[in-house]
Amino acid sequence: MAEDVILNVNIRKEILKVPVYRKAKKAIAAIKKFVKKNTRLDNISIGKYLNMEITKNGMKNPPVKYTLRLEKSEDKVNVELASAPKEEKKEKEKKGLRERLLRGKKEPKKNLKDTLIEKQGKTPEDELEEEKKEVLKEKSSEKTIKKESKAKPEVKEAKKTDKEEAVMIGQEKIVAKTEKPKNVKKK
Repeated sequence: MAEDVILNVNIRKEILKVPVYRKAKKAIAAIKKFVKKNTRLDNISIGKYLNMEITKNGMKNPPVKYTLRLEKSEDKVNVELASAPKEEKKEKEKKGLRERLLRGKKEPKKNLKDTLIEKQGKTPEDELEEEKKEVLKEKSSEKTIKKESKAKPEVKEAKKTDKEEAVMIGQEKIVAKTEKPKNVKKK
């Protein structure tokens, strides 16, 4: 049997006793202390909406007044904001072996290979074989191109002197590796 009780809590005096960085933690402790004093039960749980309300301005600046709804059970108290929606817990039925057998067998889970076959109509092995065939075709086409290029004689150009190459490139003079360029400053 759960009883609902609504209480107003002011925790300003408790929060002022601690440093700034511990205020939210002290707010939770003060709420638990207040609830313990009024219900005489040790097992107290804070709800998620109350927790979000405490930390809405950050950990260093919690609100000082709260309107709480206490849901008492035999040995436990759930503390939540009064304005928060009630959450009803659904109990799952435990299904024994007998119920599962009577209901019938479930379909076995399909593995990844089967799902790919259904979606694409091809297995991964088929795709690999197709890729291998494509690679082999490319290699054979490259070989035929190389054979054709070997059959044609290449015309070799006569070696040109450095000056001729420099004229072709558009430079005035090519500096040999042993020579130093004239525009380099001496140290």
